Amino acid sequence: MPTDAMDLPTGRSRAQPAARPALVLSLLALLSVVAPARAQFYLSGAATAGTLGIGVQADLLLTSHLGVRAAYNGFASLSYTTDNSGITYNGKFEFQNMPLLVDYYPSAYGSFHLTGGIVLNKNKVTATGVLDAGNTITINGNTYTQADLGGPLLGTITYPSTAWYAGFGWGSPFHKDSHWGFVCDIGVMGATPTAAISAPNETANAVLQADLQAQMDSTQANLKKYATYWPSITLGVSYKF
Repeated sequence: MPTDAMDLPTGRSRAQPAARPALVLSLLALLSVVAPARAQFYLSGAATAGTLGIGVQADLLLTSHLGVRAAYNGFASLSYTTDNSGITYNGKFEFQNMPLLVDYYPSAYGSFHLTGGIVLNKNKVTATGVLDAGNTITINGNTYTQADLGGPLLGTITYPSTAWYAGFGWGSPFHKDSHWGFVCDIGVMGATPTAAISAPNETANAVLQADLQAQMDSTQANLKKYATYWPSITLGVSYKF
């Protein structure tokens, strides 16, 4: 069994799903009251979908060149089961993130913008691996049975609570001819996730514990190499208030 069989699918504390959309909608409602106080403010809300999830956003144009945005994106928990080389994996993806962004419009009241900011996220992947009857697994060069492990292997990949974001896009709260408009954003979210791999018997077996640590170090190196930068493409429909 190759060592890389222990590598679990890459992916981003469980939050209350309704809380973050409610926060964005509350911000939207607050800004809709405050914004009319100054004529140069323009406010819009949008429904979006993309690689960060399905969500909503509030967008406030502060000046002819500067705007701010708050958004909530996420997917419902996605579960999967797969069998790979005699190991049955059961996994769950949890994606919840809240971008807080600043937009710069090179042209006054234009559509094209450059964007930077942070993303608060609760993105996480969990998986368990159970050896099929009679199978073994090789970890760091050593072979183990299900009895040696003491139960299922458990792996988690957790993203930091804060990531950075940089990108560009089209769309603005300033709509010349209609209340409705389209938004498109392309960028990258940067943060290195952390891997953890464990087995029930590891504390009683020093060799198993060392092998799991070696496998975890290998997985962590792959995550740093391949999963630090998350591409972001978002499309949506906006409405100017």
